[in-house]
Amino acid sequence: AFRQALDVLDTQEVTFGFREFGWKDNAITLNGLPFSPVAVAPKFPLPVVIASTQDTERALTSFRRLKQAGVNLLYLDAPHPELLRIADEAGILIVESPRKELSPKAAEAELRALMIRDRHHPCLLAWRLREGNARQIAALHTLDSTRFFLRGEGAATSLYRQDVAQPDSLVPPPGLLPAP
Repeated sequence: AFRQALDVLDTQEVTFGFREFGWKDNAITLNGLPFSPVAVAPKFPLPVVIASTQDTERALTSFRRLKQAGVNLLYLDAPHPELLRIADEAGILIVESPRKELSPKAAEAELRALMIRDRHHPCLLAWRLREGNARQIAALHTLDSTRFFLRGEGAATSLYRQDVAQPDSLVPPPGLLPAP
């Protein structure tokens, strides 16, 4: 609160969360405990627009229903920033990717921009680059060394640890990849 004498002139509330991702015994850990991911990649017929309180409430209700159904990880392509705030609130983790229709060069640039915009959200478990190589992952790693990276699609997906400057690819643990 900003005060002048005894008067409060301005206040600001900030929501925040803490989390730490790790890798132990070929599994992801969340705050030091084993994490068993249950992932889905929702298919939206149109881009998600969050323009009203009703839109926000619908998204929050959807995320809470997914959580009640046992889902704890969503794959989202270039999500609206409000969806990440809602995921933070609902306790759902996110794998964030650039839009699928972009060229590899444009996708890398969009992921870089998304990382700069969204890296403060505790809900983000991993960044995903569908096409790319280990050199690109290492370069992107400099923007966020607290999260995992995924490269590829489907069975060809590789996982890169968050805490390694020159990452080696790993096999994603069960449940991390959404069912096709």
